[in-house]
Amino acid sequence: MPTIELGPIDVQWLQVLSEGWATPLPGFMRERQYLQTLHFGQLLDLKEEDCVSWRTANSFKDDDTKDPWQLNEPINQSIPIVLPITEEQRKNITI
Repeated sequence: MPTIELGPIDVQWLQVLSEGWATPLPGFMRERQYLQTLHFGQLLDLKEEDCVSWRTANSFKDDDTKDPWQLNEPINQSIPIVLPITEEQRKNITI
């Protein structure tokens, strides 16, 4: 089974996520949520699709990608919670 070595800060973020303090995030942010946080300071959706439209905040909701936990309204999220890994590491752990 492939593994990724976590540093002290990564372990602290993992604890925040596992205890539910970052609800509704189910885990580390994907690119889509990361960009929403950087550009809007909010989570607009929790879709897994990485492709985003840069036009408006509403354009994040216009596509047909899967949204496992639909949000009724945007949620303030000004701090990105990400696991910094390389492209090679991502490919090794992708199913």
